Amino acid sequence: KDTDGNTPKQRLSAIFALGRIGENGLDVLIWSIENEPNNKVRQAAIIEVGSMGSIASKATPALRKVLESRNWHLRWAAIESLGQIGPSASSAVTDLEELISETRFEQERRHCLTSLAKINSKNA
Repeated sequence: KDTDGNTPKQRLSAIFALGRIGENGLDVLIWSIENEPNNKVRQAAIIEVGSMGSIASKATPALRKVLESRNWHLRWAAIESLGQIGPSASSAVTDLEELISETRFEQERRHCLTSLAKINSKNA
């Protein structure tokens, strides 16, 4: 969790390693999603969480907050990760639906619809 003493490249390597560890690395990945100052490292943490699937359901609140980001890359990664978590991310349905109606980007709407379908096909 030390962002001061390590370069973004070192932190990025640590994120990938934590993703390979799996559930035991989840708490640090969530911390990185919420606190990492470098957006590329933060995006990698979001992607790694999504790759864990449903076991990463406790990351849903952190991913929901990312949907409010002005950074398209972070939002896209969070949208994708919520879909990969699947039904365990059902608390994000309203957030994804709101993003669909608020975004001006067609591609972002499509990503939201895809993730909604993975979370619950009735909402897509």
